[in-house]
Amino acid sequence: MGLLPLGTSNDFARAVGIRNDAAALESIRHGHTRRVDLNACTYVSATGESREDVFCLSGGVGFTAAIARSESSRLMTTLKNRLGNGAFVLSSVRQILDFRGAAARLTLDERTLETTVSLLEVTKVASIGGMPLTPNARLDGGTLELCLLQETSRWRRLQLLLSLQFSNRHVYWPDVEYVSDQFDPAFNRAGAARVREISVDTDPALPLHLHGELVGAVPARFRVEPVGLQVLANSPDCHASGDHR
Repeated sequence: MGLLPLGTSNDFARAVGIRNDAAALESIRHGHTRRVDLNACTYVSATGESREDVFCLSGGVGFTAAIARSESSRLMTTLKNRLGNGAFVLSSVRQILDFRGAAARLTLDERTLETTVSLLEVTKVASIGGMPLTPNARLDGGTLELCLLQETSRWRRLQLLLSLQFSNRHVYWPDVEYVSDQFDPAFNRAGAARVREISVDTDPALPLHLHGELVGAVPARFRVEPVGLQVLANSPDCHASGDHR
């Protein structure tokens, strides 16, 4: 797969070193490829049917899905064109005031966690919307990265948003569950690490997004297919896995 950086944040393209058109052309010219993980998500579609889609960037439940829902508005399109990632910050502030979370049940491989959820993001890249929500995520780690903020106050959500502008210290917060193959499992209540399958259900059912597009709702199941996708890359820390001809 080749990438053109035509979005607002271009989180996945940046992760493989394609930050602008020139870098995209360079990746084609030199033909360096990199194998990255491919992920699948089974969920409830808008019509109430079970559906499965693949994704390589991120999928989220709750707060981030509500932001994705707002992206289809004409106002959000204008803000993204003028403010770039700043549009996501403004949209997040609005959702902080209006969104309500839910009770949640998570299964992380064989481990179960009963909690609440305001925000839940399953990712393969360190930054979403330019913000380091899952700072240890790797494209080819063979596992899923999870960040969950429990249902909390408007002020706490705002605090998370502000914190993400400057650091990634949120992963140590007591009301955040962070699951990573490069992070101490003691920092999530399930004691989970190197997770390859995540199931989530909430009451009431919360919306779900994939790649920033609202697609349906939970219950949802995420799973990883290690190095299931080959992409053109242009990054010094990407190990070439072959040549594109």
